[in-house]
Amino acid sequence: MGLALRRMRARPLTLATMTLAIAGAAGLIGWSSLTAVLAQEENVGVRLGELPPAERSLEIVYQRFPPGEDRVRGIAAAIHADVASVTEPSRHVEIWRPIAPSDERGVRVVATADLEGHATVAAKRRPRGCSRTVCEALALAGQFRRGQLVPLGGGVSARVIGSGSLGPGAVPAASVLGRRAILVRAVEGPLARRLRVTPSTVVTTAPLDPERVHASELRALAERLRGHVARAERAESLVEARAPVALLEDIAHRGEVARARLLLVAGQGAALVLAFAAFAAAARRGETQLLDEQLSTLGASQDQVWGARLVDAVVPSALGTALALAGLRLGAEVVAETRGLPASLAAAALPVETIVAIVGVALAASALLLASAAPGSGSRSRIGALELAAATALAVVVWQSAATGALDPDRIAASERGNPVLLFVPALAFFATGVLLLRVVPVALRAGERLARKGSFGLRLAFLGAARNPAQAAAVTTFLAVALGVSLFSVNYRATLERQARDEASFAAGARWRVLERSAERGLGHRDVTPLTRFASISDERPAPVLRLDATLQEVGSERRTVEILALPARRLPGVLGWRDEFSRLERHEIARRLRPEPVRLRGIRLADDASAVRLWARAATRFPRFVVFHFLVPEAQRFIHVRAEGEPWRRWRRVEVPLRAPRRGVELVSVEFGTTFYELGYVEEGFVELGRLEQRRRGRWSPLRGLDDWTAIASAQASLDRATFARAAPLDRGMRFELAGTAQPLIRPALAIPAQLPGFVSGAVATAAVDDRVTLGVAGRTLSLRVVGTSKLFPSITERPGLFAVVDYDTLFAALNADYPGTAVPSEAWFFRPQSPGFAEALRRPPFRLESAVGVEPLTARLVSDPLAAGARSVLAVSGIVAAVVALLGLALATRSTLAAESALNAEYEALGVPPATLARSLQARLVALSLVGLAAGLVGGAVGVRLIGAFVAVTGAAARPLPPIEPVIAWRSGAAVVAAVGLAGVATAAVLAGRALRETAARRLRA
Repeated sequence: MGLALRRMRARPLTLATMTLAIAGAAGLIGWSSLTAVLAQEENVGVRLGELPPAERSLEIVYQRFPPGEDRVRGIAAAIHADVASVTEPSRHVEIWRPIAPSDERGVRVVATADLEGHATVAAKRRPRGCSRTVCEALALAGQFRRGQLVPLGGGVSARVIGSGSLGPGAVPAASVLGRRAILVRAVEGPLARRLRVTPSTVVTTAPLDPERVHASELRALAERLRGHVARAERAESLVEARAPVALLEDIAHRGEVARARLLLVAGQGAALVLAFAAFAAAARRGETQLLDEQLSTLGASQDQVWGARLVDAVVPSALGTALALAGLRLGAEVVAETRGLPASLAAAALPVETIVAIVGVALAASALLLASAAPGSGSRSRIGALELAAATALAVVVWQSAATGALDPDRIAASERGNPVLLFVPALAFFATGVLLLRVVPVALRAGERLARKGSFGLRLAFLGAARNPAQAAAVTTFLAVALGVSLFSVNYRATLERQARDEASFAAGARWRVLERSAERGLGHRDVTPLTRFASISDERPAPVLRLDATLQEVGSERRTVEILALPARRLPGVLGWRDEFSRLERHEIARRLRPEPVRLRGIRLADDASAVRLWARAATRFPRFVVFHFLVPEAQRFIHVRAEGEPWRRWRRVEVPLRAPRRGVELVSVEFGTTFYELGYVEEGFVELGRLEQRRRGRWSPLRGLDDWTAIASAQASLDRATFARAAPLDRGMRFELAGTAQPLIRPALAIPAQLPGFVSGAVATAAVDDRVTLGVAGRTLSLRVVGTSKLFPSITERPGLFAVVDYDTLFAALNADYPGTAVPSEAWFFRPQSPGFAEALRRPPFRLESAVGVEPLTARLVSDPLAAGARSVLAVSGIVAAVVALLGLALATRSTLAAESALNAEYEALGVPPATLARSLQARLVALSLVGLAAGLVGGAVGVRLIGAFVAVTGAAARPLPPIEPVIAWRSGAAVVAAVGLAGVATAAVLAGRALRETAARRLRA
């Protein structure tokens, strides 16, 4: 040990090089862990901050029935106090049941402990409290006038001084407030006595504070919240508790996955740095052997010689590991203090797994240094352990390729059980390639030396020098190839992640903007949405209407599965974003043609733009009176208007008239319904309805509309609509007769050529259930038959059920669902295919829009690209790529210097024999250029092959969810070319400089040395 330490002290530069290399390898491992922790810390704040308070709250809701004791309140207060360090101030809201009268016509009284912090007031001032009989209040729900006295019973009233609203997440849902609710400042005086005997609902909420929740505490916090929820619900039977446990576990899982991925990426860079250290140790093998011979000459035993070698290997490894751990610890503390993060970040950045990995790096470094410094056995021709290991690695790669469909990322990601062997496929592939080069390059050099005998002297000398020491030449080529391959792997991996973020955004959106609005109950109970024409106020583009419905796949003898139906205009399909040609064998233009082979559209009788009313003569020969409903369609807005006429035409002729509140351009009358005023289970009414001609009023004058000759009864009924001649007592001679024939849907409409089977472009799972290319779906209580015209693996914007979907033409489905039941299906989404103004998203959040969600490609792409975990992965990949490229260049320089040192005397002899120094320099440069070209070519091939491995690598190390769309590996041509050019040019320049400097001294001096 003493001799080894003295030897190291005599070579401080070599010791420093080894120590720094091992510290760099261990530092890469620890830095990836620190990067993952910092990214997860930022990710926690981003994920929690973008959620509304209701979705990140610990919420306890219970019912209080007087005069019993409120035991739950103390339990809820203790629970909120326990988590107060990570939550915003808790909110306590009590909602008393309707009083005066005690039904839905009554008023709910709401009180909160902190009116200033938990309520928004739209009044000149806040309510002051209660006097003897009157309490000031704010209107929360229902129609109230300012100054109105609302009787609460028992001689107590509430005076409304304005309106207000509770803070977000203060109550589980708006329905808890009922139809009428008021907010008071405090329950006191007569109001307290009035409410003392009234049951109430108590809601306590505490939203998680994004700035207080830290990544290192997610798992523990989730367990605490789960325990609190269980204890709260055990306290009373009427207690409901909820906490974002699943959300926290999902964020924690994503962070752990990111840490594992970054550790694997950094591990490849660390392995390459260790390989450089071993390469450097092998380069001074001759010096080590000379020192070992000196020790043996001085009487040292073989054990002492090996002990000296062991110290040479262990000391740099120990020093490098200690340096890396100290630097990482100090760096974590500095980062925590700079960013205001908890002191526990340092411990979280270096968990047990990371420290074990760093210790493993140290042990691997010691073993490599020891093996590299050992004396070689000369040229080997037989197959040894290294070749067997490479063959085993290659067999594993082939096995995994066969088992996963040629490493298909989609197949890997879809598998239910992860395959840990896939994590090592890239490293195994690089190892097998390196060993292959070690065996092939010497053979190639010997063959090149024979072929170069007929060439120039410099070329012959170059190949002769390489063939003289083929193992060293093979090591240079292999190291350069592997280093460059790792660099290109990192560069391509980084480009794949960036491309995947953009593809994922395009796939999720389907268009530039996809807007979904909340529905509202209006008219006769039909669902209505914001008309599409209203978007004209914020966009120059007329959006495409889209229907998205859930349907039930009806299969004989199988469980019914839910299928997502997406209906969009077929002409828009070629412009859908996120589509890949690999999804289907059909081109998008062909898919559009098949979905709409014939034009189908819901049509009616078009009214004049200035029409103000519609009327017709009618008489019902039925047992009970009938009422008339006119169903209008506004095509531009894709919105229905349902108007019930006053009066009931029954037995005697009556002119029924409906007003149009405001003139609308392009309004069409699409159906007329004759409902009965009597309903009884099993009752079927016979009879008929006689109709006259339709008329519209324009500028105060009535004019006839198109007749009903081409109208029909709905296809599902036994009813009929035929021409008829009326008796003399009728106000008109002829018209139409609607025979009811016991129909349950007494409606007439224009005859439409709606296909019996709608063309559908479906997923493979839906197509499998088809019989004779026909699929039956249950939609909104009706049966819909689809004819399969094509299949696809995936379709953009369908993310909840990516394997169960059906795409149909919007106009065709709209007509099929609304022809007999107007208003059954209205557009649920609006798609914009052109870029919108910067204020588009903000405008959607203001009235008259009822925005539920808006998905834009640009904002979603920015969000995915700037995701903290994704940004951390890209930074680690960038550093790994740079480190690999630098190590490749250093290895080339080290090989050049080692070759020059080993052949210094030989070159001097050549020069003494009359070979010009310029020829020797060109010979050396040609040899290094040839080896570099082989290494660069092998690195390029390895990088290209590694692209296929990237998809599998990302799929198996990605999140638990299946990536949509599947990962598509990318070759970063520009970045890769830049890396190759930089390494190649820098290597040639370094070789030229070192060769020129080595041959600058005289041959005599070099021979004496």
